[in-house]
Amino acid sequence: APVYAFYNPNSKVKFASNGTAEYIAFSCSTCWAQVKQGLKTGDKASTGALIQHAKCCWGDEAVSAVQNFKSIDKAWEALKKFGKKSQSKLTAVLRTVKGWAESFSMQPPTKKTIWFVFMSTILKNVVFIVF
Repeated sequence: APVYAFYNPNSKVKFASNGTAEYIAFSCSTCWAQVKQGLKTGDKASTGALIQHAKCCWGDEAVSAVQNFKSIDKAWEALKKFGKKSQSKLTAVLRTVKGWAESFSMQPPTKKTIWFVFMSTILKNVVFIVF
């Protein structure tokens, strides 16, 4: 299932006291939270908990995009292009604000830009006294 692309490939198998495999613990590649998938009951093939957590960390758009792929390799490639949730959500939010989407950039500002914004803010708040 392509949903496994949201998790680190090194999952841990947890065993019961009698030595049988009880569940697999997958760690999220974004927040490192562990999501368990049971192995004993009828939900051993269910990926519901994995999908639910992926939607929390990556967003609905990324999860639905990844689920369209047949192989996990293609899903990993799609996730690399999609980016982290914080970046994609911020961009989506800024698209709704008129005028911000055109001027928004994922690149950090240059020192010159920071200096200009800092000085313009200072000069707006300074009152000049002329004698």
